[in-house]
Formats: sequence, structure tokens, C-alpha cells
Amino acid sequence: MYLFCPFLKELPIAMGGLSNLEILHLASSCLELLEIGTLVSLEELQVRECVNLKSIQGLAQLTKLRRLDVVNCSELKELSGVEHLSSLELSTSGCRNLQLGQGALEQPPQQLKE
Repeated sequence: MYLFCPFLKELPIAMGGLSNLEILHLASSCLELLEIGTLVSLEELQVRECVNLKSIQGLAQLTKLRRLDVVNCSELKELSGVEHLSSLELSTSGCRNLQLGQGALEQPPQQLKE
């Protein structure tokens, strides 16, 4: 699913019912908090140009997540639970305020790209 919604401030409650959703791309939204823990089948998450986004919550519940790309989310500070995803390929760029926890930094170098 690709969402390009410049005025989106929060994900619709109905998104939580998409338990079979495997790929989600968000671009240019006004989200401040992204809570995705209910999307348990998610394998790929791409978040781009969400300049107001401060936190992505619920990553620890996404045990099938294999790829997370976060690009140009300049206010993003937290990827909550990312350290629990041992098979994750993480790529971040243009997220100047993002500080990854020690658990995330302990992943093998080929899985953590900056």
C-alpha cells in the first residue's frame, strides 16, 4: 500500500484491521507519531519526507519486518523496538535527530545502513 497524503496527521483506525498488509510506503505526510504495532504481517516499511514525524512506535511487534527505510524525516528521534528485530535491514538517511539505541547498533554492519 502506498500512501501519499500531505495532510495526514494520523493513520486511520481502520489501518489496524489490515492484519495481512505486507508492504507499506508512506510519503510526505504530516504524521507526528506512527503507531504500527497492529500491522503484524508487515514485511517492508518505507517512510519518506515525513518532516513532522518524531517517533515510530510498535516495531517490536512486527516480527516479520525485514526492511525498514526511513528517508528525510528530519524530526524523527525514535524507532521504538527496532533493537528487537534481528533480521531487519535498516536504512536511514536525512534523519538528523535520530538516535538508535545500542541494541540496534549491535546488528551486523551489512544490516544497518546509514
